[in-house]
Amino acid sequence: MEPTQVVHPWKAAVRTALQAFLAVAAVATMALPIVVEFVEQFWPGSPAVAVIVGAVAFVAALAGLLTRIMAIPAVNDLLTVIGLGAEPKL
Repeated sequence: MEPTQVVHPWKAAVRTALQAFLAVAAVATMALPIVVEFVEQFWPGSPAVAVIVGAVAFVAALAGLLTRIMAIPAVNDLLTVIGLGAEPKL
């Protein structure tokens, strides 16, 4: 029986992307007011905030892509050999 990450790789990728987005967005939300104040003080009108928002989306998409790649059966088999597969090494 194949692990669910291998059977439904897109679901695993979307879940991981959502988890990464929520985690990074939570940190960015806490740090954003401080960053905005700093940026506005030294570089008024800078697009730094937009870059930070874009970085949050990029990190989430990258996490989803990496999860999708790791769900490819051959990659999962390799990960299993080193003890990081979707199912524990027997």
